[in-house]
Amino acid sequence: THEPAGRSSTSLDSRRLTDSIDPIQTEVDDALATLSEVETIDNEDEDEEGDLGQFSVHDNDRAIYLISMGEKAEDISLIQRCLISIRRKGKWRGYVIVLTNVKYQQMYQDKLGTIDSYLYGDDSHIVVLHPTMEHLQDTLANAKRDSMKIKRFKTRALDVLDQDSRLADVEMLIYLDIDIVVGRDINSFLNYARKRYNYGATYDHEQHNDVGNSSSNNSVTKVGVDEKESRIYLFEDMNMPLHGGITLVERGSSEYCLEKWRSEQDKNPKQAYDQVALLHIWNQNQSGDTKCRVVQMKRTKKNLVFPTEGKMRTLMETGRSFPTFVHVTNNQRAGKIPDDVQNEFYSKVLELTDQERNSISSLLGKMIKGSA
Repeated sequence: THEPAGRSSTSLDSRRLTDSIDPIQTEVDDALATLSEVETIDNEDEDEEGDLGQFSVHDNDRAIYLISMGEKAEDISLIQRCLISIRRKGKWRGYVIVLTNVKYQQMYQDKLGTIDSYLYGDDSHIVVLHPTMEHLQDTLANAKRDSMKIKRFKTRALDVLDQDSRLADVEMLIYLDIDIVVGRDINSFLNYARKRYNYGATYDHEQHNDVGNSSSNNSVTKVGVDEKESRIYLFEDMNMPLHGGITLVERGSSEYCLEKWRSEQDKNPKQAYDQVALLHIWNQNQSGDTKCRVVQMKRTKKNLVFPTEGKMRTLMETGRSFPTFVHVTNNQRAGKIPDDVQNEFYSKVLELTDQERNSISSLLGKMIKGSA
């Protein structure tokens, strides 16, 4: 049974945030290096997200899942950037699950916990885990490329929920690549995804919205969905049907799809991109096989952008709210955007105060140079 971490004073100064930063200069693999530079974002406005009545920011029925593994996981700067954006612009106070190597587990817990303690005076919603021996051995036996050994753990999204008792009530899980930054309220986006794509409709939220309630999952009421159909939810990509950097899964429906995704990867162990396995499932859907349904979420200027220098400048100059998810990849985009533009952009997305910005100037540089 997990013992919650103690609370810290909310009067911590920005040095507490600085103390969680390591001066390590390494790069993270660019898993999406083949994406083109051309950006074509649909100008059609999505439905209004509406209020947050059904998605309280304090609910324990949802979590965010991040993966930082391999030799380069020692560089923690990207995941720190991601976490700060999740907490501030994303207004997310729920669980953030991080899967990493055993040798880095305590470091991640300490350093990410320091960020949460600084922001909220509470580090109990950072859950750092390592793969089980069973899952690790299975991955090593089936995945041949090092990059795919890490990506394969995306398909273990629901399995990690069984590794910590704090996650017993989690029903909705959002996987994010760690080079993503969050620019607006995530719970508002989930409300939109429920209304437009029926995400999370495998249970009745009204039966599952008491803060701190450790009610049994058996009390969850199924509503209005085909229980024979497994589902996962992904955005459309720039030049292919599906983007693998953000995946929404449901505890009540997604297990078969995750197993299918893993199985498709194993059929072609030399493949370098997990989107290829997703496309196989997508094509099966188009042919009428919907036992695993891949729900394609429309990419709009409000929910997901792959910014160029011009797009970054426009977002900063117009004063408009940032998109929910901003995905900057190093080889294709960040390498072509001046450092000063990225520095200013990330400072605004992370809502850094002047004191914080001066204190963690070295982190801002790592956010740019270390971008995946």
